[in-house]
Amino acid sequence: MTHIEIDRIQIALYGVSSQVVEAATVDLVGELKRRLGVFPQNDMAAFDMGELAIGSIESETALDAAALRGIIADRMAQVIRHRIVNSVENSSRASTNQGGV
Repeated sequence: MTHIEIDRIQIALYGVSSQVVEAATVDLVGELKRRLGVFPQNDMAAFDMGELAIGSIESETALDAAALRGIIADRMAQVIRHRIVNSVENSSRASTNQGGV
């Protein structure tokens, strides 16, 4: 089972009510888990993501809390997947390089 802990989330608002943003963060971890799916445990073991930057979210229409939550979770999942893949690749390269020294 994947354990995700979000210590802090910082969202800059432009044209979105604070109530919508606050409601969007409710069950953000659950939504993020759904978006990530399942990773092999050895890829996720004690992996500290540090700070994630997901960039700006722009919409032509007003977003409700569920839509905003989905967008935030999608963006976070993309960044997390990218970092995990890079970490696993770097670990594999390091192991390979140590074996040939």
